[in-house]
Amino acid sequence: ILFQLTPHPVVTGPRPGLVDVTLPVEFSGIFPARGATNGVRFEAKKDEAWWIDVVSERLGSVTDPRVIVERERASGESGDGATVDVLELVDTDANLGGVEFNTSTRDAAARFVAPTNGWYRVRVQNLFQPAPGSLQPSYGLSIRRESASAPAVVTALQLPRTNDNDRTAHPLPHFLRRGDTQLARVVVFRQDGFAGDLEVEFKSLPSGVTSMPTRIPSGQNVGHAILSASEDAAVAPEGVPVVLEVRGPGNAPQPVAWATVSRSIPEWNDQFVPVRPTREAVLSVSRSESAPITLRSSTNRIAVGADGKFKVPLEVVRRFEFPAAIELKPAGRPEWDKAKPATVPEKARSEEHTSELQSLRHLVCRLLLEKK
Repeated sequence: ILFQLTPHPVVTGPRPGLVDVTLPVEFSGIFPARGATNGVRFEAKKDEAWWIDVVSERLGSVTDPRVIVERERASGESGDGATVDVLELVDTDANLGGVEFNTSTRDAAARFVAPTNGWYRVRVQNLFQPAPGSLQPSYGLSIRRESASAPAVVTALQLPRTNDNDRTAHPLPHFLRRGDTQLARVVVFRQDGFAGDLEVEFKSLPSGVTSMPTRIPSGQNVGHAILSASEDAAVAPEGVPVVLEVRGPGNAPQPVAWATVSRSIPEWNDQFVPVRPTREAVLSVSRSESAPITLRSSTNRIAVGADGKFKVPLEVVRRFEFPAAIELKPAGRPEWDKAKPATVPEKARSEEHTSELQSLRHLVCRLLLEKK
C-alpha cells in the first residue's frame, strides 16, 4: 500500500462530478468512465498564482491524465457556454536524469494565475481507458501556492563507456579505493520557478574521506558531488552511512533522496532502466586496494584570464607500474564541452593542464581520467 504525505487538507469526491474546495488542497480521485470528467471547483482572486500537479502514472498506473482549468462565466457575461477554457496542463516530458534516471512522465503540471476574480474548475479525465470491467485507476490532484525549492535525488555514477556502442546500466555502490576520487550524480527538481544556484557537499564523512563543495549553476538540473579517499583511509567493510547536503533558496537545505539502478540492463534502447529508491547511502572504501593513479592539484581555486584561458598545475601519482599516457578533459559545465583535451605524457609525474573557456563567471572543475 502506497502512502503519500502532504501538508494540505485532503479531499475526496464523487465520480464523475466536481467538489467545491478551498485552496490549497490535495484532491484524491478516481478517473471516471470514458468521456466523463471529475475534479474540483474553487474561488480565486485575480493574479493569485497556484501550482497544479496531477499524479497518476507516477503511482504505477497506466494512465495519461488530461487536466483542463476553466473559468465560470460571471452573471450577465456574454459568450457561448457556461465556462471559458483558461489552461490545459501538458505532460512532463523533460527527462532530467537521462536513461539512468528517466524523469519524463505523462503526469501533468503547470503554473496557474487567475486572470480575474471568480470561480474556477479543474477537470480531470484519463485519455487511456482500461478494458471493460476493469477497475478505474486513481489520481492525486494537488493545488498549492508557489514555494521555490529544489528537491534532489542522488545516484552513483555509472561506469565509463567502453565505446560508442556501450549502452549498459548497472547497480553501483558509492565505492572508493585508497587515493581515489569518485563522483555522485545529483539530479535536482526545480519547483515553482526556482532557477538559482545550488550548493552541494557531502557531510558526516568517515575518517580519511573528504568532500569538496560544488555548485549546480543556475538553470542546470544535473550536477555532481565529489568524494575523495586518502591513501590511508580506513572504513569498516560494511560501509558507513553518509549525508549529502543541498542548499538552495536563502541557503535553505533541500530534501535529498537516494536511488539506484535495481538490476543490470545490457541495452537501454531495448529496455527501460529500472530505478528504485534506497533508504540511505552507504560509502565503502577498500582496505587493500589503491587507485592505479591519482592526480592532485596544489589549489582548488583557478584564475581565468580575460582571454578565457586558465592553467591547472597537477601532480601525478602512479602506482602498480602504471606508465601509460593519460588524457584529461574538463567536464561538468556546458562551457567545458568545447574545451580541447590535454595529455599527460607517458611516465610523466607532473603536468600543467591548460584549457580555454568562453565567457566563464564561476568555475567548478572536474577532471575525467581516461587511459589513452
